[in-house]
Amino acid sequence: MNPLPTYNAHPFHLTPSTANAIIPQYDLILDCTDRPSSRYLASDAAVVHGKPLIFASALRADGQLLVLNHPALPPGDESGGPCYRCVFPRPPPPETVQGCGEGGVLGPAVGIMGVLQALAAMKVLMGLGDGVAQSGNQMVLFSGLRTQMFRTVRMGGVRRRGCVACSAEGTVDVESLESGSLAEYESFCGSVPGVDLLKDSDRISAAKLAEILSEPKKDGAVLLDVRDPAHFAVCSLPGAINVPAMRFAQRKRVQDDQDGDAAWWTPKDVSKDAKVFVVCRVGNDSQIVAQRLKDDGWAGDVVDVRGGMRAWRDEVDQTMPFL
Repeated sequence: MNPLPTYNAHPFHLTPSTANAIIPQYDLILDCTDRPSSRYLASDAAVVHGKPLIFASALRADGQLLVLNHPALPPGDESGGPCYRCVFPRPPPPETVQGCGEGGVLGPAVGIMGVLQALAAMKVLMGLGDGVAQSGNQMVLFSGLRTQMFRTVRMGGVRRRGCVACSAEGTVDVESLESGSLAEYESFCGSVPGVDLLKDSDRISAAKLAEILSEPKKDGAVLLDVRDPAHFAVCSLPGAINVPAMRFAQRKRVQDDQDGDAAWWTPKDVSKDAKVFVVCRVGNDSQIVAQRLKDDGWAGDVVDVRGGMRAWRDEVDQTMPFL
């Protein structure tokens, strides 16, 4: 209803160099990410460029809200607001980290945290409300399944001594961001090793799959997309059929099935010895499903697409959205 806002899209991933280019253009940063590496990067860039940041997250039925780097004073100024590194100097163990895709999230929880984040943004931009709520002195916790759904945890409200981003001893600046990479943030946060189940001969690149798909279909090969239906509905490869990986995980082994049918997931016109190309989001679930098909005795070749839809976007079609 308001005709005045202007929306500028930046259709690429946030990296140290892109953060240096984007964040100086704006007065306030809202962190809506679900990866620790992205949160630390957004906070560092906000500190370097003197921008307040409002962090909000939602997972399952819970949420967190925190105003950071407000007031946004230069690093070393103890009157400035704490940054994300002040509150969370060490990232959580990588094996405990779950995004919305893995851990699940209730829609109302996202809506509530988004509205609270928008309200906090208005308070910061217009100087409304009390100073405590604007200065990083407290974190708002939302628990949708509890009787008392909202709690506040009192924080220090000051910058942590020795913080690498906002203290006088800090080492993060424009030059270090520009010369750095996202891999450094991911390394700081740690990473859960990827799935490595298949031999190289059982995997192909996204670029190679594109070559195969461009050729006339001669052997009745099947392209099996094992992402969630919601992701499949947003973008998919031509001719792909969608059977979520969870369905394979929930189904018993063929030898334990009453019907003993290894082809329960296929359309009726698919040959039981057809070649199957399996693709997922980043190449982990697809390996698990491919190995499952092999174990279940699928007669044809089963090939995993290395890197999944992310690789397809990088190697073949950069206009395709990545979820």
